[in-house]
Amino acid sequence: MKQDDLKIMGLYGDGLISIDEPELVRRYNDCLRDIGLSITRKRKFHIDCMGWSPELANIFGEYYLRKGEANPFAIIITPKQRYSPIYRPSHSFEWALMKSWFDANLAQITEVTKYSGIWLDIDQEVESYQEPTDLLMVDDVIVRAKTPSNFMRKVKSQNQLIEKFMQETDVFALSNIGEEIVESAKEIGDMRNKHAVIDDFHFADICTFYTRAFGGTFVFCRAQSVSNGDEYYVLNKNTAKRAQGVNSVIDRRILSKLEDMGLISYDLEWWKSQFYRLKIIRDSFLFDVLDDVFPDMNFLELNTARQKGIIQQITELLPVEYFELKRIIHMLEKDKTPADISHRILPFFAHPSVDVECSAAEVIWHALAL
Repeated sequence: MKQDDLKIMGLYGDGLISIDEPELVRRYNDCLRDIGLSITRKRKFHIDCMGWSPELANIFGEYYLRKGEANPFAIIITPKQRYSPIYRPSHSFEWALMKSWFDANLAQITEVTKYSGIWLDIDQEVESYQEPTDLLMVDDVIVRAKTPSNFMRKVKSQNQLIEKFMQETDVFALSNIGEEIVESAKEIGDMRNKHAVIDDFHFADICTFYTRAFGGTFVFCRAQSVSNGDEYYVLNKNTAKRAQGVNSVIDRRILSKLEDMGLISYDLEWWKSQFYRLKIIRDSFLFDVLDDVFPDMNFLELNTARQKGIIQQITELLPVEYFELKRIIHMLEKDKTPADISHRILPFFAHPSVDVECSAAEVIWHALAL
């Protein structure tokens, strides 16, 4: 399916902010230039919460707003970006990070963007990732807001001059300070009583997360007592030997490790309200066979009678897991708890533990879905 088709269906592009005024384009380019990135000649494009643009990504590359996987940046042109999605996050915690940053600085963002664009240096205090275990150093992020024209630095300077003026008693000094204040006001306006300075923002809500580094890597954490510290586990899906020597997330050694850390469980009662997830897993076995036997068929467009007929034709090709899942789903829908589950399908019943935070649960689901 093409990107244009996805846009028509509302599955792509929703929530993006249009940058279509010359002044806004100029401010965006000023930020790109200040970061050290290539500027655009486009007169109109769209951006997400972090300032990433699909149109510019087609020109500069998908991850043009970063310098290496450990150094992402963001560009803020309007406070409206607060309500936009993030289309290409480098790390899963960037959703919570950006929300927290906007919530903490909305008044300042609104004021500063009247005069200038803002770019964010999202500093993980790690210059580069050499191997997956380097991700364990990512436990605190500092978001430093910058303005290409040094607008915020000039606002600080004006405020300092005003404070100095209020405290000075020497008439000659007052005259000199007054002249400096007037010159500052001519350049950036009267910034008295305006919230136009964004301080460095610390974000420490980082424990379990997913990153695109090394082709896709998970960092799982179980918080323990202060004396024992935290227990971490790194899983890299493309370089398995460097990540505990396992082959895939469905590997029992991974599931056992996550279970030992209290991150996942196999509670069948939990699945009574979530059996639709199992239906997706069940149907994946079906569609694997359909893709091989009837590659040009749109199975979902068939009526139920025809679907049943097709399934009858391929019954002997369907794996045992398909029928086991079908039987258990039927029991769960009837509010019954299966007495036993075979070892073949037990891994599919792993789910995030109920006491795991939502942000961590999303990462765990991502891993389990591989």
